[in-house]
Amino acid sequence: MTTLDTWLKSSRTKNDLETSLAREVNRLLTVYRSHLPSGEPMAGGCQHLIMRGEPQVLLQTCRAEALFSFDSSKSRSFDGLPINIKLYILSFLSPSDLCRLCMTSKQLYRLCSDELLWQRILLQKSRKWKQIFDDSNPDFYKRVCADIPSKEIYLRCHPDSPGTSIFMPKVPNLLHYFVPTKPKLVMFGPGLETSTSRLVRSILTDQQLKGLSDEPRFQVTGMVPGVFAGVGSGISLKLSEYAFNLVTLYSNVKAVRQRLNAEDRVLENKLFDHGPQPEGRPMVHDVKPAIQELLRRAHGFIYVVDASRSCDEIAMTQCELFAMMCELWAPSHVPLLILACCRGNEELVVPTIDVVRALRLGRLNRKWLAQSGDVETLSGIRNGFRWLLNEATGASFFAKIR
Repeated sequence: MTTLDTWLKSSRTKNDLETSLAREVNRLLTVYRSHLPSGEPMAGGCQHLIMRGEPQVLLQTCRAEALFSFDSSKSRSFDGLPINIKLYILSFLSPSDLCRLCMTSKQLYRLCSDELLWQRILLQKSRKWKQIFDDSNPDFYKRVCADIPSKEIYLRCHPDSPGTSIFMPKVPNLLHYFVPTKPKLVMFGPGLETSTSRLVRSILTDQQLKGLSDEPRFQVTGMVPGVFAGVGSGISLKLSEYAFNLVTLYSNVKAVRQRLNAEDRVLENKLFDHGPQPEGRPMVHDVKPAIQELLRRAHGFIYVVDASRSCDEIAMTQCELFAMMCELWAPSHVPLLILACCRGNEELVVPTIDVVRALRLGRLNRKWLAQSGDVETLSGIRNGFRWLLNEATGASFFAKIR
């Protein structure tokens, strides 16, 4: 900056255009510095602004840097552009286009594999993913493999990646004949008691809307009586080739649920025995014995959250999830489906990746899938059920032959 100011004051050029350009460069560099943390050197070029998502400032900065690093001998080719302008141009390409461009030359391979470029892609695209598996959680790779490139993390974790397809069967359909009873799925969570409580009603009436599309729908086939002190009653359903029993657990009676907020709901949850809380220690949530017996005999778990609530409210319920998923009564081979539900076209919806982080799902020692869905149309929810049933039938079979 000092060198530029000195040049600007001592410039005796007769061309007013050059003088105005120098003033513009001085202004742009001032703006560029304002976007850097205090005390941080001006290093890394425009990649700092790529990470901060400031396209207008980035474009102006690229123009400013181009005044000093532009190669006039290659002015008509992409190779003659400064590297920061090249990265700026590449930032408009989709991940699939970047991967294709990587295969054209060594120079473009290095540019299209830039770490900060893929960090930005991973940060933005992961917030739009509708489903995240236990083995496709970006935070898991960042925590365990700190040196793995962001490009590789994205290619491993993207929902369309071959390794994360929910339609790949885990076991042949023939193995279903070795399971003597229908899979029992236990569904619980705060999303059953808030604005997304319509989920159960939509499942029960799904068959009535069959004529609207050719997609397989839930079909009610009967009722299931309770066996553990009246706990465990539910409904028999069929989805595609899967027949299963669904048991729904609520924290309290409807009249009490409607007047409780998120914090009071945890304290008044009738699924737990709340003993005396020692001073200075967190509350311990002991699952009631009847619920423990039900969880021991379950083939799959479904935890429902309301994605229209804030991340803090969702995080407040993680104690309920971890108490129910304790391996003393919930075997670790039993899969878990997290349904991040919303109603219709709600705009303020927490992204699925933020639900994963709020619930700290990376700490669970079991297979899980976080799936977003609409409780009115059941869009996305049917896919989540099919994944859970596919995993549940395979998990129950292999657990028996061990």
